[in-house]
Amino acid sequence: KRHPFKIYYEVGFDDKGLLIALCAQIYSDGGAYTDLSPSILERAMFHLDGAYYVPNIEIKAAACRTNNHSNTAFRGFGAPQGNMAMESIMEDIAIYLKKDSFLVRRANCYGTKERNMTPYGQSVDNNQLPFLFDELYRISDYEKRSREIQAFNREHSGKVRGISMTATKFGIAFTARFLNQANALVNVHVDGTVQVSTGATEMGQGVNTKLAQIVADTFGIPTSMVRVMPTSTEKNHNTSPTAASSGADLNGAAVLEAASKIKQRLQSLDKSLPWTDLIKKAYLERLSLGEYAHYKTPGLDFDKDSGKGKAFNYFTMGTAVTEVEIDEYTGENKVLRVDILMDVGRSINPGIDRGQVIGAFTQAMGWVTTEKLVYDGKRHLLSHSPTTYKIPSVQDTPPVFNISFIENHTNSVNVHASKAVGEHPFVLGISVWTAIKRAIGVRYIDKIIPLQSPATGEQILALISEKN
Repeated sequence: KRHPFKIYYEVGFDDKGLLIALCAQIYSDGGAYTDLSPSILERAMFHLDGAYYVPNIEIKAAACRTNNHSNTAFRGFGAPQGNMAMESIMEDIAIYLKKDSFLVRRANCYGTKERNMTPYGQSVDNNQLPFLFDELYRISDYEKRSREIQAFNREHSGKVRGISMTATKFGIAFTARFLNQANALVNVHVDGTVQVSTGATEMGQGVNTKLAQIVADTFGIPTSMVRVMPTSTEKNHNTSPTAASSGADLNGAAVLEAASKIKQRLQSLDKSLPWTDLIKKAYLERLSLGEYAHYKTPGLDFDKDSGKGKAFNYFTMGTAVTEVEIDEYTGENKVLRVDILMDVGRSINPGIDRGQVIGAFTQAMGWVTTEKLVYDGKRHLLSHSPTTYKIPSVQDTPPVFNISFIENHTNSVNVHASKAVGEHPFVLGISVWTAIKRAIGVRYIDKIIPLQSPATGEQILALISEKN
């Protein structure tokens, strides 16, 4: 299971909601065995700032050994837990100042030339967050819908609605520096077909499709002529895990380098020849049609002792607006509409990226609403099957689900100026939780809502019942 976190914080801000200082203490339940708890905790610390600049910040953290089962890695790897704390803070500040939480978030988001330094001293380069906030505010009709929701809540009893926008600034790289490497073997055969071997593991996320596209684009051939081989240590040694959203980044860069070396050799021949004829000629001329390449992410220099440096190769960014409706008699929550706008660079495959966004967000919906482990008094797990552990179904997905990408070709540090898109949309699912928090807050007066995650129907009903 994903690590449960408990986060304590003190925050200082001015009357406009602008952050001045933040002190946070993070505790994660590591269970009985270490597993990946320290690394996950570290990424939670890296992402506690979320999409927002804090001029004075102190983050302390500890992974706790407990008598519970061990916890391990899951999509987001600690970033969702850390990010949720900051998004909760944004909502609480808005409640305290009687402001729309969008205004608080927009005022605090990282800047492009100023206010763009993370707590660990890395500059947020090519920052698209201000544009993403403003553009999604416009295309989602946030202002108009906010007024309509206010009117709905005044005119109806038994139902209450909430709307909230959250954001993500997800760092791309393994926090363990040595893992940021990959190798690739590309072999071109006399019939013109190409075999590609890397350390990437295809698990349905589409990495093999992207690798085939990179090779096909390099040689100017159809992807049908490229075959990505099963991962084997016979061809690719000491491979890094397909994780940290870096599978296509690392292996794609190695594939591009290997294919480019072969292409450079082919350019000494008659380039006007059709592809298959060119390859036959290269073979007869005894040119090598195979190449190996090794890639390591350059420029990473984070110092764990000082807590400063460049921890990530770049950031993938996005914003999400979610509208929810709560039944005040049952605590049932329904997600009515979701609008997502993301910067995924120059997308290698928009279809795959769109699927990743939908899947990640839907997973996060379950994480923040229904997926709760329940134990009896003897610590026996009661929610151990699909009958007692509720994950999102097709009935839970929002009837209106809009996903858009912006055009951004500035990410020169990654293969084909693309950006990773595996884990980051998961963080945007926190907008479901913050929207629930705002909806519950409608029935309170100037009171910060002690909502925990997941916001189950039982918890929602209990909070609504206690509003007076």
